[in-house]
Amino acid sequence: MPKISPNLGTVSSYTPARLFPNGCTVCTRCHESFLSHDGSYEKHVEESLDHHLCPLCDYKKDFATFTALQDHFEMDHLWCEACNWYAPSAEGLENHFVHRHMMCKVCKQTFRGLNELTGHANSHRPLTVSCFLCREAFALRSAAFNHIESEMCQGGALREDVRRVVREFLAQSPQTRGYHIPDNRLFSCQGCQKSYGCLSDLLQHVETRGCFEGYCKGTGMIEHMVQYVQMNLKATIERRKNRGIEQQQQQQRRPVAMTIPRGAANHPRVRMLRTEQF
Repeated sequence: MPKISPNLGTVSSYTPARLFPNGCTVCTRCHESFLSHDGSYEKHVEESLDHHLCPLCDYKKDFATFTALQDHFEMDHLWCEACNWYAPSAEGLENHFVHRHMMCKVCKQTFRGLNELTGHANSHRPLTVSCFLCREAFALRSAAFNHIESEMCQGGALREDVRRVVREFLAQSPQTRGYHIPDNRLFSCQGCQKSYGCLSDLLQHVETRGCFEGYCKGTGMIEHMVQYVQMNLKATIERRKNRGIEQQQQQQRRPVAMTIPRGAANHPRVRMLRTEQF
């Protein structure tokens, strides 16, 4: 810490000290007394870990913790600690944090990159997207489809149901009709040439600023795919359930084959029954 300004000898209301008529100065924070004329109080403040003076305030303001001093720098002197830079105005400091340190304007939390900030910003969005199967509300359509593909939706959808509907869409789409689409290319962004493992991951990609396809534009192939899934997923779920019921009924109607225990074929009664049949 820099040397204390000589002006500290004039104790201000911001320093934790009291002057007494007998010539003593008492540090109310440390509960210690010093002679006022020998500079011992000033030396105590300079060396103590419980005193943090602001050099920009001519060492008149004393804070109990270093964190409090940092807050004072940021609030009163518009200081960025990471860059050691002083902003010309409060708006300039906020813009500096937003663009240089990826700060969220809502909660003032900073992030390491744009992707982290974008993911965090979604937590502040209103829940305006409803699941088309169970009506549970979400902030984004990618979150609604993640809810469906994770098989947590009350509508009873399976991850394979979504894949089956997407295969049907690609088989009918003019852009992909007649082409073999491997499983690892079902969920692809044509504009960015990137593939994903499920529809919710693809939607999360197109919701970012870096994607050119952007289903929110309402004109891309991904938007048409989403609409097709929303229209046909319920019917796919019902067909799967009906097939399961039919298979179960067929198994129940199937006759049970009678098996003869080992060694029973040579039993006299079994030989007699065989003889009677012929």
